[in-house]
Amino acid sequence: MENISSEMNFYNWQNTVLGEVIALHSNEYFECGGRLSVFTKESKNNFIENLYSQISTILFSDNQIYALRARLSEHVIGYADCQVLCLKETDKAESCYSDCPYISGHLYKYLNRESHHKKDLNKLFLENNNLSNEELLSFLNTKCTLLSYYINGLNHIRYELKDRIAGKDWLRPFVKSMLIWSEYSYREYIGIETLLPDIDALAYSTFFNLVCSGSRDPLSEWQSQFEDLAI
Repeated sequence: MENISSEMNFYNWQNTVLGEVIALHSNEYFECGGRLSVFTKESKNNFIENLYSQISTILFSDNQIYALRARLSEHVIGYADCQVLCLKETDKAESCYSDCPYISGHLYKYLNRESHHKKDLNKLFLENNNLSNEELLSFLNTKCTLLSYYINGLNHIRYELKDRIAGKDWLRPFVKSMLIWSEYSYREYIGIETLLPDIDALAYSTFFNLVCSGSRDPLSEWQSQFEDLAI
C-alpha cells in the first residue's frame, strides 16, 4: 500500500476493496453459523469494530509492518495459550499440525483452576469460576475462534502490505511454533512430562522474536538457525 495517509483518512479505507474483503471476512465468522454467530448483535459489532480499529491503527502507523507484526503476534500468543488447553485429540487430527508430536491434544484433561497462574489466563478463569470444565472448554474454544477472526483478518492486511513470501509463508509455521512453546511451558509449569528437550522448546519460542523484530522472512531465517528441527 503506497501513500495511504495521503489518499484516505483514518477510517475511509473501509470503502475500498480492502474494506470489502474485511467485511466479507467478518460476515463469514459472525453470520454463517459458527461459534461467533451466537453473540448478540451488539457484541458482534463491538468485535468487528475492534478489528477495524486495529487495522486503521496499523495502516496509519509510521512503521506499518512493525505495528502489524506486534498486533498479530499478540493474537497468536493468546490463541496458542488457549488452544493447547482446549484442543482434543480428534480436533488435532483434523488440524494442519496433526503430525506434530509436540502438540498433544491432551492438556484439556488437566484443566483445573489451580493450574493457570503461569499463563496469562488467571483473570479469565477467575471471571468464569462458575463454569464446569466442559463449559470452560467451550468458552476457550470460542475465545480461540475470536482470536482466529483477528489473526485471519490481519492476515489480509499482510497481503495488502506485501508482508509475505510467495510459496513459503511464515504465518502458519509461526502459529505452530507458538503452540509448541505454549504446550511445553504449560506442561513444565504443572509438572507433567514435556514432549521435547528444553533447548528445542526455546528454539521454537525464538520464532516470536523473528516476527516481532521485522525479519523480512522469519521462516527461512528460523530454519537456517535450527536446521535439525521440523516446522
